[in-house]
Amino acid sequence: MKAGLPVLAAGNLPDASAKNLPELTGLGKHFLPAMRESQASFQEIKTIAAQRNAGPEDLRQLCAQRLDGDCLILLERIARFNGIGRSLRYVRAQKEASTGRMRRNKLPYFLRLYRDYLDMAQSLKSDMSQRAILEPRDLKERHDLLAARVNELKSRPDNERFQQAVDEGLYWWAQEYANDSYRVVYPMKRSDLTTEGQCLNHCVGGQAYFERHILGHQMVFFIRKVSAPDKPYFTAEIDTDTGRIIQLYGFGDCSAPKEVRAFTEGFCRKILRWKSMDIRREAA
Repeated sequence: MKAGLPVLAAGNLPDASAKNLPELTGLGKHFLPAMRESQASFQEIKTIAAQRNAGPEDLRQLCAQRLDGDCLILLERIARFNGIGRSLRYVRAQKEASTGRMRRNKLPYFLRLYRDYLDMAQSLKSDMSQRAILEPRDLKERHDLLAARVNELKSRPDNERFQQAVDEGLYWWAQEYANDSYRVVYPMKRSDLTTEGQCLNHCVGGQAYFERHILGHQMVFFIRKVSAPDKPYFTAEIDTDTGRIIQLYGFGDCSAPKEVRAFTEGFCRKILRWKSMDIRREAA
């Protein structure tokens, strides 16, 4: 209050043992006039403190934006890579250039997209000093490309385990199964489960499904239309020992129509028959 910062004094300050204003805020004394003029909140000050070589004018400009807490928290992370003023101009330009449903998203969505992109670029050891890396022409496109690369790297050990399971006979009984409308697709990589879950907005991409699948008892299969064999349609989890459907869901966990369920039940019966035939053949 003595420093002329009633907004800061009334805010939620950290429970710290700071002895003076620079210790509390992380900004030097030369920021004090700008703090007074703008009556900066603690989150606004924290955001500026995260930016390298920030000056009092940066604080004034940020406070003039009147951004909410979510935006400030995102900008605090972004400030480690790019200036706050530049970042805001870039993200707003990306929002203006977006089309369709993307354009309806508000500023926090684009800031979150930008923060995630920068974190992924750093994790992939991109040259963060290059302007083309810091501010790509199409943020959404680059974000999705890096996300695919990161997921591929994360999936690599599990893909190797999946391949080992296949090589050791995970699908020893399997045959092609289809009718005029539908066909069964067997996942062959860990990332196949991830992609299926992402496309259909359900949880089959989770680690637990993968672990059960490679054990060969509670397994995941993709039900596709014959006319679109590469497009996710419905996902089945099946107990291959009993021929029981554990789960059968489409987009957003929607229930399967009766013709898809009938097709999947026929596949379950075939699994038991194929396994039984192979066991009898091996015994003979």
